[in-house]
Amino acid sequence: MPGLASLFSRFGRRGPRSSSDREAIDATSALLSSVGSAPRYRFAIKAHAERKRAEAVRAMLASIVESSEDAIIGQTLDGTMLSWNRGAEQIYGYTAAESIGRSTLMLVPPDREAEFWENLERVKRGERVEPYETVRVRKDTARIHLSLTVSPILDAEGRVIGASGIGRDITERKRAEEERRELLAREQATRAEAEAATRAKDDFLAVLSHELRTPLTSMLGWVRMLRAGQLLRVDEVVDALDSLERNTRLLGRLINDLLDVSRIVAGKLQLEPGPVDFAGITTDAVESFRRDAEAKAIRLNTTLDHATGLVWGDPLRLVQIVMNLVSNAVKFTLTGGRVDVGLARHEDQARLTVSDSGQGIDPALLPHIFDRFRQGEDTSSRQHRGLGLGLAIVSHLVALHGGSVRAESAGKGRGAKFIVDLPLMAGPGRSVPRRARLESLPDAVPRLDHLHVLVVDDDADSRALVRTVLEHTGADVRTVRSGQEALDVLMESKIDVLVSDVRMPGMNGFDLIRRVREMERASGEGRVPAVALTAYASGGDGERALAAGFQVHAAKPIDPAKLVEVIADAVWRSGDA
Repeated sequence: MPGLASLFSRFGRRGPRSSSDREAIDATSALLSSVGSAPRYRFAIKAHAERKRAEAVRAMLASIVESSEDAIIGQTLDGTMLSWNRGAEQIYGYTAAESIGRSTLMLVPPDREAEFWENLERVKRGERVEPYETVRVRKDTARIHLSLTVSPILDAEGRVIGASGIGRDITERKRAEEERRELLAREQATRAEAEAATRAKDDFLAVLSHELRTPLTSMLGWVRMLRAGQLLRVDEVVDALDSLERNTRLLGRLINDLLDVSRIVAGKLQLEPGPVDFAGITTDAVESFRRDAEAKAIRLNTTLDHATGLVWGDPLRLVQIVMNLVSNAVKFTLTGGRVDVGLARHEDQARLTVSDSGQGIDPALLPHIFDRFRQGEDTSSRQHRGLGLGLAIVSHLVALHGGSVRAESAGKGRGAKFIVDLPLMAGPGRSVPRRARLESLPDAVPRLDHLHVLVVDDDADSRALVRTVLEHTGADVRTVRSGQEALDVLMESKIDVLVSDVRMPGMNGFDLIRRVREMERASGEGRVPAVALTAYASGGDGERALAAGFQVHAAKPIDPAKLVEVIADAVWRSGDA
Protein backbone atom coordinates (compact mmCIF):
# COMPACT_ATOMS: atom_id res chain seq x y z
CA MET A 1 0.00 0.00 0.00
CA PRO A 2 1.58 3.26 -1.08
CA GLY A 3 -0.06 5.07 1.75
CA LEU A 4 1.49 2.81 4.36
CA ALA A 5 4.86 2.90 2.59
CA SER A 6 4.90 6.64 2.63
CA LEU A 7 3.79 6.63 6.23
CA PHE A 8 6.54 4.26 7.30
CA SER A 9 9.12 6.04 5.23
CA ARG A 10 8.10 9.21 7.08
CA PHE A 11 8.59 7.73 10.56
CA GLY A 12 11.36 5.12 9.90
CA ARG A 13 12.35 2.54 12.49
CA ARG A 14 12.52 5.03 15.30
CA GLY A 15 8.70 5.38 15.45
CA PRO A 16 6.59 8.52 15.57
CA ARG A 17 8.48 11.73 16.14
CA SER A 18 5.63 13.77 17.73
CA SER A 19 2.18 13.47 19.17
CA SER A 20 0.67 14.71 15.88
CA ASP A 21 2.51 11.97 14.07
CA ARG A 22 1.16 9.38 16.44
CA GLU A 23 -2.38 10.73 15.96
CA ALA A 24 -1.93 10.51 12.17
CA ILE A 25 -0.75 6.87 12.45
CA ASP A 26 -3.66 5.95 14.70
CA ALA A 27 -6.17 7.62 12.34
CA THR A 28 -4.65 5.87 9.35
CA SER A 29 -4.66 2.48 11.11
CA ALA A 30 -8.29 2.91 12.05
CA LEU A 31 -9.12 3.92 8.49
CA LEU A 32 -7.27 0.86 7.10
CA SER A 33 -9.02 -1.42 9.49
CA SER A 34 -12.39 -0.08 8.40
CA VAL A 35 -11.80 -0.33 4.62
CA GLY A 36 -9.94 -3.65 4.52
CA SER A 37 -8.73 -3.64 0.88
CA ALA A 38 -6.77 -1.23 -1.33
CA PRO A 39 -9.60 -0.02 -3.67
CA ARG A 40 -11.96 0.59 -0.83
CA TYR A 41 -9.16 2.33 1.03
CA ARG A 42 -8.56 4.82 -1.75
CA PHE A 43 -12.26 5.62 -2.06
CA ALA A 44 -12.63 6.23 1.68
CA ILE A 45 -9.58 8.48 1.73
CA LYS A 46 -11.05 10.58 -1.11
CA ALA A 47 -14.46 10.84 0.54
CA HIS A 48 -12.88 11.81 3.83
CA ALA A 49 -10.85 14.55 2.18
CA GLU A 50 -13.89 15.96 0.35
CA ARG A 51 -15.86 15.96 3.56
CA LYS A 52 -13.08 17.81 5.33
CA ARG A 53 -12.89 20.37 2.55
CA ALA A 54 -16.68 20.89 2.68
CA GLU A 55 -16.53 21.31 6.43
CA ALA A 56 -13.70 23.83 6.04
CA VAL A 57 -15.69 25.77 3.44
CA ARG A 58 -18.75 25.75 5.67
CA ALA A 59 -16.65 26.92 8.60
CA MET A 60 -15.13 29.68 6.51
CA LEU A 61 -18.56 30.78 5.24
CA ALA A 62 -19.94 30.73 8.76
CA SER A 63 -17.03 32.87 9.92
CA ILE A 64 -17.63 35.37 7.11
CA VAL A 65 -21.35 35.56 7.89
CA GLU A 66 -20.68 36.00 11.60
CA SER A 67 -18.09 38.75 11.11
CA SER A 68 -20.11 40.71 8.51
CA GLU A 69 -21.40 44.15 9.49
CA ASP A 70 -24.48 43.52 7.35
CA ALA A 71 -27.50 41.81 8.87
CA ILE A 72 -27.66 38.24 7.40
CA ILE A 73 -30.79 36.34 8.37
CA GLY A 74 -31.89 32.87 7.29
CA GLN A 75 -35.60 32.10 7.40
CA THR A 76 -38.14 29.53 6.34
CA LEU A 77 -40.59 30.17 3.54
CA ASP A 78 -43.24 31.18 6.08
CA GLY A 79 -40.93 33.85 7.54
CA THR A 80 -39.63 32.08 10.67
CA MET A 81 -36.04 33.08 11.43
CA LEU A 82 -33.46 30.22 11.54
CA SER A 83 -30.15 32.11 11.76
CA TRP A 84 -29.04 35.49 13.10
CA ASN A 85 -25.54 36.93 12.78
CA ARG A 86 -23.70 39.54 14.80
CA GLY A 87 -24.42 42.22 12.16
CA ALA A 88 -28.16 41.62 12.62
CA GLU A 89 -27.76 42.03 16.37
CA GLN A 90 -25.95 45.37 15.91
CA ILE A 91 -28.43 46.72 13.37
CA TYR A 92 -31.70 45.54 14.91
CA GLY A 93 -30.77 45.43 18.61
CA TYR A 94 -32.06 41.86 19.18
CA THR A 95 -29.81 38.95 20.25
CA ALA A 96 -29.89 35.65 18.40
CA ALA A 97 -31.76 34.08 21.33
CA GLU A 98 -34.45 36.77 21.08
CA SER A 99 -34.82 36.31 17.33
CA ILE A 100 -34.37 32.71 16.18
CA GLY A 101 -37.70 30.90 16.02
CA ARG A 102 -39.73 34.10 15.78
CA SER A 103 -41.35 35.64 12.68
CA THR A 104 -39.34 38.11 10.62
CA LEU A 105 -42.45 40.31 10.68
CA MET A 106 -41.30 41.61 14.06
CA LEU A 107 -38.74 43.66 12.10
CA VAL A 108 -41.21 44.89 9.46
CA PRO A 109 -43.32 48.05 9.99
CA PRO A 110 -47.05 47.58 9.30
CA ASP A 111 -46.92 49.69 6.15
CA ARG A 112 -44.28 47.34 4.67
CA GLU A 113 -45.90 43.93 5.35
CA ALA A 114 -47.24 43.59 1.80
CA GLU A 115 -43.73 44.15 0.49
CA PHE A 116 -42.39 41.41 2.83
CA TRP A 117 -44.86 38.77 1.62
CA GLU A 118 -44.33 39.74 -2.00
CA ASN A 119 -40.57 39.14 -1.57
CA LEU A 120 -41.18 35.68 -0.07
CA GLU A 121 -43.47 34.77 -2.99
CA ARG A 122 -40.75 35.72 -5.44
CA VAL A 123 -38.19 33.64 -3.50
CA LYS A 124 -40.53 30.60 -3.58
CA ARG A 125 -40.47 30.89 -7.38
CA GLY A 126 -36.67 30.76 -7.25
CA GLU A 127 -36.22 34.48 -7.99
CA ARG A 128 -33.65 36.71 -6.35
CA VAL A 129 -34.79 40.11 -5.04
CA GLU A 130 -32.11 42.53 -6.13
CA PRO A 131 -30.91 45.20 -3.67
CA TYR A 132 -33.57 47.80 -2.97
CA GLU A 133 -34.15 50.43 -0.28
CA THR A 134 -36.73 49.82 2.40
CA VAL A 135 -37.53 50.48 6.05
CA ARG A 136 -37.35 48.19 9.08
CA VAL A 137 -37.92 48.56 12.84
CA ARG A 138 -35.33 48.13 15.61
CA LYS A 139 -35.95 46.68 19.04
CA ASP A 140 -36.18 50.25 20.43
CA THR A 141 -38.96 50.95 17.84
CA ALA A 142 -36.73 53.30 15.84
CA ARG A 143 -37.23 53.06 12.08
CA ILE A 144 -34.08 52.45 10.06
CA HIS A 145 -33.35 52.52 6.34
CA LEU A 146 -31.89 49.38 4.75
CA SER A 147 -30.55 48.26 1.41
CA LEU A 148 -32.02 44.75 1.31
CA THR A 149 -31.32 41.69 -0.85
CA VAL A 150 -33.38 38.48 -0.55
CA SER A 151 -32.17 35.22 -2.14
CA PRO A 152 -33.57 31.66 -2.22
CA ILE A 153 -31.82 28.84 -0.27
CA LEU A 154 -31.69 25.54 -2.28
CA ASP A 155 -31.21 21.95 -1.13
CA ALA A 156 -29.03 19.35 -2.91
CA GLU A 157 -31.78 18.67 -5.45
CA GLY A 158 -32.20 22.45 -6.24
CA ARG A 159 -35.47 22.85 -4.41
CA VAL A 160 -36.16 26.16 -2.59
CA ILE A 161 -36.22 25.42 1.13
CA GLY A 162 -35.75 28.90 2.63
CA ALA A 163 -34.72 32.51 2.12
CA SER A 164 -31.63 34.50 3.01
CA GLY A 165 -31.94 38.24 3.63
CA ILE A 166 -28.92 40.55 3.64
CA GLY A 167 -29.59 44.06 4.95
CA ARG A 168 -27.17 46.98 4.98
CA ASP A 169 -27.94 49.95 7.26
CA ILE A 170 -28.12 53.10 5.11
CA THR A 171 -29.84 55.31 7.69
CA GLU A 172 -26.95 57.75 7.96
CA ARG A 173 -26.67 57.96 4.20
CA LYS A 174 -30.40 58.64 3.89
CA ARG A 175 -30.19 61.26 6.62
CA ALA A 176 -27.31 62.96 4.81
CA GLU A 177 -29.27 62.85 1.55
CA GLU A 178 -32.30 64.35 3.27
CA GLU A 179 -30.16 67.10 4.79
CA ARG A 180 -28.70 67.84 1.37
CA ARG A 181 -32.20 67.97 -0.10
CA GLU A 182 -33.33 70.33 2.66
CA LEU A 183 -30.27 72.52 2.20
CA LEU A 184 -30.88 72.60 -1.54
CA ALA A 185 -34.56 73.44 -1.01
CA ARG A 186 -33.66 76.22 1.44
CA GLU A 187 -31.02 77.55 -0.92
CA GLN A 188 -33.50 77.53 -3.79
CA ALA A 189 -36.15 79.21 -1.63
CA THR A 190 -33.63 81.82 -0.47
CA ARG A 191 -32.56 82.45 -4.06
CA ALA A 192 -36.19 82.75 -5.15
CA GLU A 193 -36.88 85.21 -2.32
CA ALA A 194 -33.79 87.23 -3.25
CA GLU A 195 -34.82 87.29 -6.90
CA ALA A 196 -38.36 88.29 -5.93
CA ALA A 197 -36.97 91.02 -3.66
CA THR A 198 -34.75 92.26 -6.47
CA ARG A 199 -37.69 92.33 -8.89
CA ALA A 200 -39.79 94.11 -6.26
CA LYS A 201 -37.08 96.71 -5.73
CA ASP A 202 -36.68 97.20 -9.47
CA ASP A 203 -40.44 97.65 -9.74
CA PHE A 204 -40.33 100.05 -6.81
CA LEU A 205 -37.59 102.14 -8.42
CA ALA A 206 -39.66 102.29 -11.61
CA VAL A 207 -42.66 103.44 -9.55
CA LEU A 208 -40.52 105.94 -7.65
CA SER A 209 -39.19 107.40 -10.88
CA HIS A 210 -42.73 107.74 -12.21
CA GLU A 211 -44.08 109.25 -8.99
CA LEU A 212 -41.29 111.84 -8.84
CA ARG A 213 -41.18 112.73 -12.52
CA THR A 214 -44.94 113.15 -12.88
CA PRO A 215 -45.37 116.06 -10.43
CA LEU A 216 -42.04 117.56 -11.49
CA THR A 217 -43.20 117.58 -15.11
CA SER A 218 -46.39 119.40 -14.15
CA MET A 219 -44.54 121.88 -11.93
CA LEU A 220 -41.91 122.66 -14.54
CA GLY A 221 -44.55 123.17 -17.23
CA TRP A 222 -46.64 125.57 -15.14
CA VAL A 223 -43.57 127.53 -14.01
CA ARG A 224 -42.32 127.99 -17.57
CA MET A 225 -45.76 129.13 -18.74
CA LEU A 226 -45.94 131.62 -15.86
CA ARG A 227 -42.46 132.90 -16.61
CA ALA A 228 -43.26 133.28 -20.32
CA GLY A 229 -46.46 135.18 -19.55
CA GLN A 230 -48.61 132.63 -21.37
CA LEU A 231 -51.17 132.42 -18.56
CA LEU A 232 -53.15 135.59 -18.92
CA ARG A 233 -56.50 134.73 -17.39
CA VAL A 234 -56.90 134.78 -13.61
CA ASP A 235 -58.39 131.29 -13.52
CA GLU A 236 -55.34 129.93 -15.40
CA VAL A 237 -52.98 131.51 -12.89
CA VAL A 238 -55.05 130.09 -10.02
CA ASP A 239 -54.95 126.63 -11.63
CA ALA A 240 -51.18 126.90 -12.04
CA LEU A 241 -50.62 127.92 -8.43
CA ASP A 242 -52.97 125.21 -7.16
CA SER A 243 -51.10 122.61 -9.21
CA LEU A 244 -47.71 123.83 -7.98
CA GLU A 245 -48.81 123.71 -4.36
CA ARG A 246 -50.54 120.34 -4.72
CA ASN A 247 -47.57 118.70 -6.42
CA THR A 248 -45.12 120.24 -3.98
CA ARG A 249 -47.04 118.73 -1.08
CA LEU A 250 -47.19 115.42 -2.94
CA LEU A 251 -43.41 115.38 -3.35
CA GLY A 252 -43.06 116.22 0.33
CA ARG A 253 -45.22 113.24 1.30
CA LEU A 254 -43.24 110.93 -0.99
CA ILE A 255 -39.97 112.07 0.53
CA ASN A 256 -41.34 111.68 4.06
CA ASP A 257 -42.44 108.12 3.28
CA LEU A 258 -39.00 107.29 1.92
CA LEU A 259 -37.35 108.80 4.99
CA ASP A 260 -39.68 106.88 7.30
CA VAL A 261 -38.83 103.61 5.54
CA SER A 262 -35.13 104.46 5.77
CA ARG A 263 -35.48 105.07 9.51
CA ILE A 264 -37.43 101.82 9.90
CA VAL A 265 -34.72 99.82 8.11
CA ALA A 266 -32.01 101.49 10.22
CA GLY A 267 -34.02 101.00 13.43
CA LYS A 268 -33.97 104.76 14.11
CA LEU A 269 -37.66 105.63 13.92
CA GLN A 270 -38.59 106.73 17.43
CA LEU A 271 -41.79 107.83 19.15
CA GLU A 272 -42.58 110.81 21.37
CA PRO A 273 -45.39 109.15 23.33
CA GLY A 274 -48.03 110.50 25.65
CA PRO A 275 -51.71 109.92 26.45
CA VAL A 276 -53.74 110.39 23.27
CA ASP A 277 -57.46 110.64 22.59
CA PHE A 278 -57.44 108.17 19.71
CA ALA A 279 -61.07 108.84 18.82
CA GLY A 280 -60.36 112.55 18.51
CA ILE A 281 -57.38 112.26 16.19
CA THR A 282 -59.21 109.61 14.15
CA THR A 283 -62.07 112.06 13.59
CA ASP A 284 -59.67 114.73 12.35
CA ALA A 285 -57.78 112.29 10.11
CA VAL A 286 -60.95 110.98 8.47
CA GLU A 287 -62.33 114.48 7.88
CA SER A 288 -59.18 115.43 6.00
CA PHE A 289 -60.24 112.94 3.27
CA ARG A 290 -63.86 114.06 3.08
CA ARG A 291 -63.27 116.21 -0.02
CA ASP A 292 -61.35 113.41 -1.82
CA ALA A 293 -64.16 110.96 -1.09
CA GLU A 294 -66.83 113.35 -2.31
CA ALA A 295 -64.91 113.92 -5.54
CA LYS A 296 -65.32 110.17 -6.28
CA ALA A 297 -68.88 110.01 -4.88
CA ILE A 298 -67.62 107.67 -2.17
CA ARG A 299 -69.68 107.44 1.02
CA LEU A 300 -67.21 107.97 3.88
CA ASN A 301 -68.88 106.76 7.08
CA THR A 302 -67.55 106.84 10.63
CA THR A 303 -68.67 104.98 13.73
CA LEU A 304 -66.36 106.20 16.49
CA ASP A 305 -66.87 105.49 20.19
CA HIS A 306 -65.39 108.51 21.97
CA ALA A 307 -65.55 106.61 25.25
CA THR A 308 -63.00 104.08 24.00
CA GLY A 309 -60.30 105.48 26.27
CA LEU A 310 -56.76 106.82 26.00
CA VAL A 311 -53.92 105.29 24.03
CA TRP A 312 -50.32 105.85 25.08
CA GLY A 313 -48.58 106.83 21.87
CA ASP A 314 -47.11 109.44 19.59
CA PRO A 315 -50.06 111.56 18.37
CA LEU A 316 -48.43 112.44 15.03
CA ARG A 317 -47.59 108.80 14.31
CA LEU A 318 -51.07 107.65 15.31
CA VAL A 319 -52.51 110.22 12.90
CA GLN A 320 -50.17 108.82 10.24
CA ILE A 321 -51.55 105.31 10.83
CA VAL A 322 -55.16 106.43 10.40
CA MET A 323 -54.43 108.66 7.40
CA ASN A 324 -52.47 105.97 5.55
CA LEU A 325 -55.27 103.44 5.98
CA VAL A 326 -58.07 105.84 5.04
CA SER A 327 -56.06 107.17 2.09
CA ASN A 328 -55.51 103.61 0.91
CA ALA A 329 -59.22 102.80 1.19
CA VAL A 330 -60.33 105.91 -0.72
CA LYS A 331 -57.67 105.37 -3.39
CA PHE A 332 -58.67 101.77 -4.15
CA THR A 333 -62.45 102.27 -3.97
CA LEU A 334 -64.26 102.86 -7.24
CA THR A 335 -66.55 105.81 -7.87
CA GLY A 336 -69.80 105.44 -5.96
CA GLY A 337 -68.30 103.01 -3.45
CA ARG A 338 -68.18 103.03 0.32
CA VAL A 339 -65.51 103.41 3.03
CA ASP A 340 -66.33 102.73 6.69
CA VAL A 341 -64.12 103.75 9.61
CA GLY A 342 -64.88 102.40 13.06
CA LEU A 343 -63.32 102.71 16.50
CA ALA A 344 -64.44 100.83 19.60
CA ARG A 345 -63.08 99.22 22.73
CA HIS A 346 -62.18 95.54 22.29
CA GLU A 347 -61.24 93.97 25.63
CA ASP A 348 -58.25 96.05 26.81
CA GLN A 349 -57.50 97.50 23.40
CA ALA A 350 -58.72 100.22 21.08
CA ARG A 351 -59.76 98.60 17.78
CA LEU A 352 -59.68 100.69 14.62
CA THR A 353 -61.30 99.21 11.50
CA VAL A 354 -61.08 100.66 8.00
CA SER A 355 -63.10 98.75 5.40
CA ASP A 356 -63.97 99.52 1.82
CA SER A 357 -65.96 98.17 -1.13
CA GLY A 358 -63.00 98.57 -3.46
CA GLN A 359 -60.97 96.27 -5.67
CA GLY A 360 -60.00 93.89 -2.86
CA ILE A 361 -56.74 91.99 -2.39
CA ASP A 362 -55.51 88.98 -4.33
CA PRO A 363 -55.20 86.00 -1.93
CA ALA A 364 -51.62 85.46 -3.17
CA LEU A 365 -50.72 89.03 -2.19
CA LEU A 366 -52.53 89.07 1.15
CA PRO A 367 -49.65 87.50 3.19
CA HIS A 368 -47.28 90.14 1.77
CA ILE A 369 -49.55 93.18 1.92
CA PHE A 370 -47.43 94.86 4.63
CA ASP A 371 -44.08 94.12 2.97
CA ARG A 372 -41.91 96.91 1.66
CA PHE A 373 -41.43 97.20 -2.12
CA ARG A 374 -44.55 95.11 -2.82
CA GLN A 375 -47.15 96.40 -5.26
CA GLY A 376 -50.49 94.87 -6.06
CA GLU A 377 -50.40 96.24 -9.61
CA ASP A 378 -48.11 95.87 -12.58
CA THR A 379 -45.72 98.82 -12.69
CA SER A 380 -46.45 99.51 -16.35
CA SER A 381 -50.24 99.60 -15.98
CA ARG A 382 -50.80 101.07 -12.53
CA GLN A 383 -54.08 102.89 -12.01
CA HIS A 384 -53.21 104.51 -8.66
CA ARG A 385 -50.60 106.96 -7.48
CA GLY A 386 -48.17 106.44 -4.61
CA LEU A 387 -45.13 104.35 -3.72
CA GLY A 388 -46.92 101.53 -1.96
CA LEU A 389 -45.00 102.17 1.27
CA GLY A 390 -47.96 103.29 3.36
CA LEU A 391 -48.98 99.87 4.66
CA ALA A 392 -45.38 98.91 5.50
CA ILE A 393 -45.09 102.12 7.52
CA VAL A 394 -48.44 101.41 9.21
CA SER A 395 -47.30 97.93 10.21
CA HIS A 396 -44.10 99.24 11.77
CA LEU A 397 -45.75 102.14 13.58
CA VAL A 398 -48.43 99.85 15.03
CA ALA A 399 -45.73 97.46 16.24
CA LEU A 400 -43.83 100.35 17.89
CA HIS A 401 -47.02 101.16 19.81
CA GLY A 402 -47.28 97.56 21.02
CA GLY A 403 -50.27 96.78 18.81
CA SER A 404 -51.12 94.58 15.85
CA VAL A 405 -52.54 95.08 12.38
CA ARG A 406 -54.01 92.61 9.92
CA ALA A 407 -55.72 92.70 6.55
CA GLU A 408 -58.77 90.75 5.40
CA SER A 409 -60.25 90.38 1.91
CA ALA A 410 -62.54 87.90 0.19
CA GLY A 411 -60.57 88.40 -3.02
CA LYS A 412 -60.38 90.67 -6.02
CA GLY A 413 -63.35 92.97 -6.47
CA ARG A 414 -64.74 92.16 -3.01
CA GLY A 415 -63.28 94.95 -0.90
CA ALA A 416 -60.78 94.90 1.95
CA LYS A 417 -60.70 95.44 5.68
CA PHE A 418 -57.82 96.54 7.91
CA ILE A 419 -57.96 95.99 11.65
CA VAL A 420 -55.62 97.78 14.08
CA ASP A 421 -55.52 96.91 17.78
CA LEU A 422 -53.68 99.27 20.14
CA PRO A 423 -53.34 98.78 23.91
CA LEU A 424 -55.35 101.18 26.04
CA MET A 425 -53.83 102.99 28.98
CA ALA A 426 -54.53 101.42 32.37
CA GLY A 427 -56.19 103.77 34.84
CA PRO A 428 -57.19 107.39 34.28
CA GLY A 429 -53.77 108.45 32.97
CA ARG A 430 -52.64 112.04 32.58
CA SER A 431 -54.47 114.85 30.91
CA VAL A 432 -54.96 114.54 27.18
CA PRO A 433 -52.66 116.83 25.16
CA ARG A 434 -53.83 119.10 22.37
CA ARG A 435 -54.80 117.07 19.31
CA ALA A 436 -52.13 116.61 16.68
CA ARG A 437 -52.50 119.16 13.93
CA LEU A 438 -53.07 117.73 10.46
CA GLU A 439 -52.02 120.90 8.68
CA SER A 440 -48.77 122.72 9.28
CA LEU A 441 -50.20 126.18 8.50
CA PRO A 442 -51.10 128.13 11.65
CA ASP A 443 -54.27 130.16 11.84
CA ALA A 444 -52.28 133.42 11.84
CA VAL A 445 -48.72 133.91 10.58
CA PRO A 446 -46.55 135.78 13.16
CA ARG A 447 -44.94 139.08 12.19
CA LEU A 448 -41.16 139.43 12.39
CA ASP A 449 -41.02 143.22 12.07
CA HIS A 450 -37.52 144.73 12.45
CA LEU A 451 -36.02 141.34 13.35
CA HIS A 452 -32.47 140.95 11.98
CA VAL A 453 -32.18 137.46 10.50
CA LEU A 454 -29.04 135.84 9.08
CA VAL A 455 -29.76 132.98 6.64
CA VAL A 456 -26.96 130.50 5.88
CA ASP A 457 -27.45 128.03 3.03
CA ASP A 458 -25.22 126.80 0.21
CA ASP A 459 -28.25 126.45 -2.12
CA ALA A 460 -29.07 129.73 -3.90
CA ASP A 461 -32.75 128.91 -4.49
CA SER A 462 -33.28 128.08 -0.83
CA ARG A 463 -31.61 131.33 0.25
CA ALA A 464 -33.76 133.34 -2.11
CA LEU A 465 -36.99 131.68 -0.97
CA VAL A 466 -36.27 132.11 2.76
CA ARG A 467 -35.25 135.71 2.23
CA THR A 468 -38.45 136.53 0.34
CA VAL A 469 -40.68 134.78 2.89
CA LEU A 470 -39.09 136.52 5.88
CA GLU A 471 -39.02 139.96 4.24
CA HIS A 472 -42.79 139.66 3.66
CA THR A 473 -43.22 139.34 7.45
CA GLY A 474 -41.22 142.52 8.10
CA ALA A 475 -37.83 140.96 8.90
CA ASP A 476 -34.48 142.46 7.89
CA VAL A 477 -32.74 139.53 6.16
CA ARG A 478 -29.13 138.93 5.20
CA THR A 479 -28.05 135.78 3.37
CA VAL A 480 -24.66 134.03 3.05
CA ARG A 481 -23.64 130.73 1.48
CA SER A 482 -21.08 129.31 3.94
CA GLY A 483 -20.35 128.93 7.62
CA GLN A 484 -17.24 131.10 7.43
CA GLU A 485 -19.17 133.95 5.79
CA ALA A 486 -21.75 133.65 8.58
CA LEU A 487 -19.03 134.01 11.24
CA ASP A 488 -17.70 137.12 9.50
CA VAL A 489 -21.18 138.69 9.53
CA LEU A 490 -21.78 137.79 13.18
CA MET A 491 -18.52 139.45 14.22
CA GLU A 492 -19.42 142.66 12.38
CA SER A 493 -23.19 143.01 12.79
CA LYS A 494 -25.92 142.49 15.37
CA ILE A 495 -28.07 139.51 14.44
CA ASP A 496 -31.33 138.63 16.22
CA VAL A 497 -31.85 135.16 14.70
CA LEU A 498 -29.59 132.68 12.88
CA VAL A 499 -31.22 130.33 10.36
CA SER A 500 -28.77 127.76 9.02
CA ASP A 501 -28.74 124.67 6.87
CA VAL A 502 -26.82 121.93 8.68
CA ARG A 503 -25.48 120.04 5.66
CA MET A 504 -23.05 122.32 3.85
CA PRO A 505 -19.59 121.81 2.33
CA GLY A 506 -16.66 122.95 4.41
CA MET A 507 -17.97 124.24 7.73
CA ASN A 508 -21.38 122.63 8.21
CA GLY A 509 -24.20 123.96 10.37
CA PHE A 510 -23.19 121.88 13.40
CA ASP A 511 -19.66 123.29 13.33
CA LEU A 512 -20.99 126.79 12.75
CA ILE A 513 -23.29 126.84 15.79
CA ARG A 514 -20.55 125.39 18.01
CA ARG A 515 -18.21 128.20 16.92
CA VAL A 516 -20.95 130.76 17.53
CA ARG A 517 -21.56 129.46 21.06
CA GLU A 518 -17.81 129.47 21.79
CA MET A 519 -17.60 133.11 20.66
CA GLU A 520 -20.56 134.00 22.88
CA ARG A 521 -18.98 132.36 25.93
CA ALA A 522 -15.69 134.10 25.28
CA SER A 523 -17.31 137.55 24.92
CA GLY A 524 -19.93 137.10 27.63
CA GLU A 525 -22.70 138.09 25.24
CA GLY A 526 -26.18 136.51 25.17
CA ARG A 527 -27.06 133.56 22.99
CA VAL A 528 -28.34 134.22 19.48
CA PRO A 529 -31.54 132.24 18.79
CA ALA A 530 -30.72 129.64 16.11
CA VAL A 531 -32.89 127.51 13.81
CA ALA A 532 -31.47 124.43 12.07
CA LEU A 533 -32.78 123.38 8.64
CA THR A 534 -31.86 120.27 6.70
CA ALA A 535 -32.98 118.47 3.57
CA TYR A 536 -31.60 115.16 4.89
CA ALA A 537 -33.89 114.87 7.91
CA SER A 538 -32.04 111.81 9.17
CA GLY A 539 -33.06 110.28 12.46
CA GLY A 540 -30.19 111.92 14.37
CA ASP A 541 -30.17 115.40 12.83
CA GLY A 542 -32.66 116.83 15.31
CA GLU A 543 -30.80 115.54 18.36
CA ARG A 544 -27.43 116.63 16.95
CA ALA A 545 -28.77 120.09 16.18
CA LEU A 546 -30.11 120.64 19.69
CA ALA A 547 -26.97 119.19 21.27
CA ALA A 548 -24.78 121.48 19.15
CA GLY A 549 -26.63 124.62 20.27
CA PHE A 550 -29.66 125.22 18.04
CA GLN A 551 -32.99 126.01 19.75
CA VAL A 552 -35.23 124.50 17.03
CA HIS A 553 -34.81 121.97 14.22
CA ALA A 554 -37.01 121.73 11.11
CA ALA A 555 -36.81 119.55 7.99
CA LYS A 556 -37.00 120.73 4.40
CA PRO A 557 -39.23 121.21 2.53
CA ILE A 558 -40.94 123.51 5.00
CA ASP A 559 -44.10 125.52 4.42
CA PRO A 560 -43.32 129.28 4.36
CA ALA A 561 -45.81 130.00 7.14
CA LYS A 562 -44.38 127.14 9.18
CA LEU A 563 -40.88 128.57 8.73
CA VAL A 564 -42.02 131.89 10.14
CA GLU A 565 -43.68 130.09 13.05
CA VAL A 566 -40.48 128.13 13.78
CA ILE A 567 -38.36 131.31 13.81
CA ALA A 568 -40.85 133.03 16.12
CA ASP A 569 -40.73 129.98 18.39
CA ALA A 570 -36.93 130.11 18.52
CA VAL A 571 -37.03 133.78 19.50
CA TRP A 572 -39.67 133.03 22.14
CA ARG A 573 -37.56 130.21 23.58
CA SER A 574 -34.57 132.51 23.87
CA GLY A 575 -36.62 134.95 25.96
CA ASP A 576 -36.15 137.84 23.54
CA ALA A 577 -39.75 137.97 22.27
